[in-house]
This record gives sequence, C-alpha cells and structure tokens, in this order.
Amino acid sequence: MMMNLEPLLRNFMQDLMLLPLPASWVVCSSLGPDVQLLQLSRKSPVWDAVVQIRPSFSFHVLVRGLAVPLSHRLYRSHPATLSSVDDVVELIGDLETYRVCAGYPQHRHAKPPPAALAALLPRERSAYCQVLVDKEHCFQCSGSL
Repeated sequence: MMMNLEPLLRNFMQDLMLLPLPASWVVCSSLGPDVQLLQLSRKSPVWDAVVQIRPSFSFHVLVRGLAVPLSHRLYRSHPATLSSVDDVVELIGDLETYRVCAGYPQHRHAKPPPAALAALLPRERSAYCQVLVDKEHCFQCSGSL
C-alpha cells in the first residue's frame, strides 16, 4: 500500500521501518494517504494506540478508537509537524508514559456492584475526556463520578 503515499511520506515511512522502534510498535501504511504506527502489546498502558502521520507530517493519535483531543498536552509538547524519525520516537516514548482514562461507570447513581463485576461493566467518558492521563481519570471524567 506504500504506492498510495506521497514520495516524501513514503521515504519517511521507509526510514521509520529501518529504525528499531520502542517495544511492540510497528509501522504500516493505511489504505489512505497516512502512515500509521501501531502499539500491539496488551502489556503497554496505551495498547491499541495509533499514531497517524499525514502527508503534511502533522500527526493525530487514537487510543482504543478514541481520538486524543487536540487540546491534550501531548500535542503541545511535540512539534506540530514531525520533521524527523527522532521526533516520532520521542512522541512514542511520551505516549508510553500515559494510561487510558478509565471514564466513569454508566450507572454511577445505582448501588455500586462488587469490585470483580465493576471491572467488566461498560464505562462512559465525558464529552471532553482527555483520553490519555497520568492517573486513573482525567479531570473531566473524575468530575462526573
């Protein structure tokens, strides 16, 4: 699928493929014009993370299908455009320091279930959830508890 990539992005992808990335991160091209880096290890706090690098070399991060909002400090602490493979490695390293916001229980006003069952119940997130956090919940979701 590298044929769908613009030449500069294709070269960038080839450079990334030659580089030893942090554990369980792989590079692939999507069906569209982006290069994607995927975290495949369930042992990672951000398993199922996807870093999409666009033809403009800007990036966007999804974790377990949730878009990390552009207001997140992850975007403020990295260049808006990734100009080198070192920028990508730094971004991945930073991503690995976060964990996914646990959200809050769907039925938070009902009697709390036993702890073993609570872990299996669906959870909701605030519309303003930050997705990636240092603790268990982001400020927005902890306010909804």
